Amino acid sequence: MGVDQDTAKELQELKENNLVGFPNKRVASYFNDSTFIPKRLAEDIAEEMPVVNDGIHLYTYEKGYFAPGGRLKIRKLAQKKLDEEARRNRIEEVIYHLESHRLIDPEELNEDSSHINLKNGLLEWKTGEIKEHTPDQLSTIQIPVKYDPEATCPKFDEFLKEVVPLDTIPMVHEMMGYLLIPETDLEKAFMLTGTGANGKSTLLYAIERLIGQANIANVPLQELESNRFKKALLYGKLANIFADLSSRVMEGSSAFKTLVSGDRIDGEFKGKDSFSFTPFAKLIFSANELPGSTELGTSFFRRWEIIDFPNQFTGSQKKQGLKYEITTEEELSGILNHAVEGLKRLYENGSFTPSESSRKRKELFERESDNVLAFVDEECIFNPEARVYTKKIYQEYKEWCFENSYKPLGKKKFNNRLTAKHPELTKKRDRGQPEHWQGIGLLEHEQETDKGDVIL
Repeated sequence: MGVDQDTAKELQELKENNLVGFPNKRVASYFNDSTFIPKRLAEDIAEEMPVVNDGIHLYTYEKGYFAPGGRLKIRKLAQKKLDEEARRNRIEEVIYHLESHRLIDPEELNEDSSHINLKNGLLEWKTGEIKEHTPDQLSTIQIPVKYDPEATCPKFDEFLKEVVPLDTIPMVHEMMGYLLIPETDLEKAFMLTGTGANGKSTLLYAIERLIGQANIANVPLQELESNRFKKALLYGKLANIFADLSSRVMEGSSAFKTLVSGDRIDGEFKGKDSFSFTPFAKLIFSANELPGSTELGTSFFRRWEIIDFPNQFTGSQKKQGLKYEITTEEELSGILNHAVEGLKRLYENGSFTPSESSRKRKELFERESDNVLAFVDEECIFNPEARVYTKKIYQEYKEWCFENSYKPLGKKKFNNRLTAKHPELTKKRDRGQPEHWQGIGLLEHEQETDKGDVIL
């Protein structure tokens, strides 16, 4: 049968409008005749859902920030838009186009530390002004809390007073504020320490709720040094939090120092190419016993702030469900206000508020972490007339380490640690005598020379 005049006219119009074989005009607009044009669909998707690619993740903008996992979201949207014309190869072409044409330098992400991205807007933390979200703010981070300048957190305040010394509370607020911004310029890591059942894990839970689990990595301190894949997990994170840290000695401390200082490092995901990035994740750990390192010194210890939890809560003193009570939506908004005020104070002062209890705990941390310092505290005396052969004191140090389950440093590192802590010591060599240290002696083996000097 022939085609009547009206039908022929309709078919001609469809052909002219590129609609033959397509369910609607929108789908047809992605084709040129029967040829799929991925650029058209890619631009349509980017208009509806802004996209950026840092070469590591493909991000899509939603609810005020660029979230990872963009490939899956783009695939779903492309499939919906193509309707019955959706094909695997067509969707992959769209994703490839977006990855190629929305590529940016990773350093462009999260470069604005003057604003904190919150659920209800962008907070200029120095002034308290809040403005609407915008995709022009290339932020892959959003704090999952609403800003309310009038909010308080009475239950959290009560909890904090019970678990840490009063002089440490300002430091806790400052620490939480420091976590809110992608900066590491103060070069500090944090250790929460004390025996079990003392509130450490509850505070860490509150911090995780404040910062958001999506903005946190969970890598043990030792693995940051020993596992080349673990550092990559800190990419784009505000914090690295690990509870109940092992007291196992770290093999070195170079990665720790680099991460705390925010120096550029290489990261690598398994099966992927390595990449360079500038980390801004602050390191927070809790431990009953503090770990040591084979490489210690002033540059290691000065990077730590220690928060002591001196009280223990057992039996009826333990409050079941407390961590949920102090992290309601209202409490978190109040905690956020403490953190913002702490952040302001931190940058006004240029350092964390001093705490006598933290200072004492840090001294203990240094002694417990540094087996050279612990050895000389237990086994040596210091006076200007004391002397000890360098070979003898090092041998005693190694034996002491084996007896106390420590890994001894090599002789050169031992000598360096000894003089770093006691710069008044000098090496001397009398005629016909082995080399000795002047100013230090061994308690158990000291002998009086005819001159009254202590020597071994």
